[in-house]
Amino acid sequence: MLTEEIISAFSPFNRLKKSQVKELLNISSLREYKKGEIIYREGEKPGYFYFLIKGRVVAISFIEGKEREIELIKKGTPFGIISLFTKDPHSVTTKAIENCLIVVIEEDKFRDFIEKSPFLAFYFSQILSRRVKKRADRPKRIFKSTGIVSILDGDYRQLLSVVIELAGLLVLHNKKEVIVVEASSSGSFVLPKVVGENVDVFTLDGEFREDLSVKKIKGVNYLCLKMDTTFKDELLSLGNFLLENYHFIFYVISKEDVGYWVTVFNIINHVYILSSHQDKDEFFSRKLKSIKDKFKYIEKTVRVILTDRGDYPKVIHTYRLRDEENVILGKRGDRGYKERLDYLERVLAEKTLGLALGSGGAYGVAHIGVLKAIAENNVPLDMICGSSIGSVIAAMWALGFSFRDMEAAVELLSKKIKLFSFSSFSFPFRGIIKARRLEGVFREIFGRRSFKDVVCPLAVVAFNFKKRRIVAIDEGLIYKAVSASCAMPGIFEPIVFKNEMFLDGGVLSPLPTKILLQFDIKKIVAVNVTPHREEVRNIYRKKSIFNVFDFIFGSIETMQQEFIRGSLDISDVVIHPDLGDLSWTDFSAKEEFIKRGYEATLEVLPQVKELLYG
Repeated sequence: MLTEEIISAFSPFNRLKKSQVKELLNISSLREYKKGEIIYREGEKPGYFYFLIKGRVVAISFIEGKEREIELIKKGTPFGIISLFTKDPHSVTTKAIENCLIVVIEEDKFRDFIEKSPFLAFYFSQILSRRVKKRADRPKRIFKSTGIVSILDGDYRQLLSVVIELAGLLVLHNKKEVIVVEASSSGSFVLPKVVGENVDVFTLDGEFREDLSVKKIKGVNYLCLKMDTTFKDELLSLGNFLLENYHFIFYVISKEDVGYWVTVFNIINHVYILSSHQDKDEFFSRKLKSIKDKFKYIEKTVRVILTDRGDYPKVIHTYRLRDEENVILGKRGDRGYKERLDYLERVLAEKTLGLALGSGGAYGVAHIGVLKAIAENNVPLDMICGSSIGSVIAAMWALGFSFRDMEAAVELLSKKIKLFSFSSFSFPFRGIIKARRLEGVFREIFGRRSFKDVVCPLAVVAFNFKKRRIVAIDEGLIYKAVSASCAMPGIFEPIVFKNEMFLDGGVLSPLPTKILLQFDIKKIVAVNVTPHREEVRNIYRKKSIFNVFDFIFGSIETMQQEFIRGSLDISDVVIHPDLGDLSWTDFSAKEEFIKRGYEATLEVLPQVKELLYG
């Protein structure tokens, strides 16, 4: 069943008003396609808008008489829209390669809906500008292309080497066609010197010709382009030709040649300035802003700084990679350089990876085992978030706690919870235990550390009682945020934080996958430590004595099952340790919890690596 929770988890629908989301639900249906099932065929007339929310779909074209897979369509991707807007027959066949859930809207209803929303009309016009339309004289080879204008400001040769490294990573990890085009108005090129081989020069001097001579070295294609300001239409023709033949196109230009490129800025996705200067200059803050304002299709303007000063930050915040954001690489060969370059590659390839740690009392200790398996297998995390006990483990990981320190913190938490007594009562009665007692426990674990101290981007999920909504806390003191996320209603009084009242995030967001989508994370691994309903029944059948915590937690747990189902629908991989024979209150079984979390992660690790490198 398609719900408001599911549809509003994805961009661009997460920016619609509630009334618009309800209207969208009324015209939408959720279809399940089995592995191997055809969604539509090449040559068929368009009739529907499709939006993939779970699974993977492959786009297939016929090249030289043979069926070829040209692109994997990933979760959160609309497809079939070129034909929908042009009314041309579909140019590819689409097939489910996993069991998929797809939002489907009839053509006329979809058109009527977006006509009422200028934002959606603009969003889909952006998509259309980057999707490759099939030409009548050739088969479709590229489904989606990404263009990056890389402006070099500083040590040109060294910065060009960074672009080439980035292009090489895209080839290595994604098996895509990538081209680096060095453009120059003077006809002076550095590219051949950097790659160590001759690269042919293509000159725009009249009518555009497609007989380009492209050099391929270690999987990356290279081209030198001599520009002339009198042939801007030919430059646009070249840009469209490259869109048809390459998945990623790096246009490398000097700071002085920016003016020539206004013609093609509307068919590229990103502007990256690579600089060897630490401080922002007038060019970056003013010129790039004017480009962004003028050319509506650019998603991001980002400054990548190569520096040997060694004062780069500990963490790149994925969700803060936006206009005028600095990504400081450091010095080539230094610790952290490779990780930061890998991160930029995942951003471009739309493979940023996030981990959502669910709530569940002592069950959440299994999260430590999950993180152990992830660390041992060098899986890069671009963000981690958690609800309730999940927020505790997520915060320790984000701050760089050792696994020994994590286990010690869990032991401390267990002892402190047992010591909570009636002397901790809150009056007037807003919860059995005062907020300061809970805050004291987490202040002992986290001290005065804040979100500025994390080494991995972190979001802590809590329920804002007054505003009646789930929020992601990502700034301020961490002990405060975690206390808010763990303040179970009725047991603890609300935590006052930033002039708001917060309660347990796990009540309404027990598995916070949607939070990761809000921060533009593309690949989501969910760790669900809540037992299945039948497992819970078995646990309670064995009990003869119940206490107030059993009643409160058991009632909340039953309600959470519905929220968890929606969270699983938007996850790429789910880790679900078998914890059915253990108790949610038994922190003393920490070794067993950790062991089972570790083993469950190893079982799905190939799926996780497939997200990044498949």
